[in-house]
Amino acid sequence: VCDTKDMGSLGLKVLGVQNTCLLIKMTHRLHSNNTSAWARWVQQNACIASLTGNLHGNHWETMRALLPLYRAITTVMVADGTTASFRFDVWEEQDCMAERFPELLSHCTAKELTVKQAYDGGLQQSMTARRSAEATAQLTQVSQIMAQHSVVTGKDRRSSPMLKANGELNTAMLYR
Repeated sequence: VCDTKDMGSLGLKVLGVQNTCLLIKMTHRLHSNNTSAWARWVQQNACIASLTGNLHGNHWETMRALLPLYRAITTVMVADGTTASFRFDVWEEQDCMAERFPELLSHCTAKELTVKQAYDGGLQQSMTARRSAEATAQLTQVSQIMAQHSVVTGKDRRSSPMLKANGELNTAMLYR
């Protein structure tokens, strides 16, 4: 995006890109333990990890569509696992489980699990009964990873090189 004067433009913002950045900032507010009345309302009406639930309107659909981008710029330090996607957030290693274990993902009947739900037995329940040998091997690997971690009391925390010192998402950096 060429929108700065030093790059030869008039310095005007590209509104579509700026709107995307602001919606990702709103998504981050939900994932960063924001205690605003709005964040509490969303937490009571939806799953923060997937933004699914009693949320209706085009802005929610847009925020859901932007979740992969938000997940790409953040990692999760899992505590209670309620706001982290088991398969699509980076919370273990440097890749999400879906990328590390694609064959296993292809055998899932419910792809949007939180880490907490997976640890509470939801991982097994979200799998098809019949699995390929590769998916079975990957399930064993995932089970071993899960055995090395546990969910604990506390709030999941997001980190990103695009966060300010106060924990807010730096939308100027994201915009650039």
